Amino acid sequence: MESTAILAIAGAMGAGKSAAAACLMEGLHRSVWLDGDWCWQQGRDWHFDSATRAMALDNICYLLRSFVRNEHFERVVFSWVLHLPETWDALERALSELPVIWKPVVLTCSEGELRRRILARGGTEADVERSLSRDAACRALRLPLLDTTRLSVEETARRILEITA
Repeated sequence: MESTAILAIAGAMGAGKSAAAACLMEGLHRSVWLDGDWCWQQGRDWHFDSATRAMALDNICYLLRSFVRNEHFERVVFSWVLHLPETWDALERALSELPVIWKPVVLTCSEGELRRRILARGGTEADVERSLSRDAACRALRLPLLDTTRLSVEETARRILEITA
């Protein structure tokens, strides 16, 4: 079994993960996309308790393993906030028996741009504050950073491919 590349696109809410992943998928062959939020999509009032986070991580690991085992996929585009080192550790442990190559990148943007993006899509000041907190945690991970403040979605996708090549 050949190795599967996992392009792990991390970043705070509003950094551009989903938009960039969708753009990437338009040009990639033998690839599949997993947005971590799909694995615990909730109504307007999200619950971020430990039980719900554990459920989401279980769902994500199940899907990632399924994608890696599928001979039709050479690459998984995986987008999620991924701001906690213990989440990265859990993901790596869950897939440790499989031939994967992790290719992470953290999307960031300026505080003003993050605020603008979140409020433009109907977010609240509480969402902005939560996102700013996640952004700081993501930046602290010591992974490759990509500032999307002045980049188009297409430029962001192209730069992700360059960084994770």
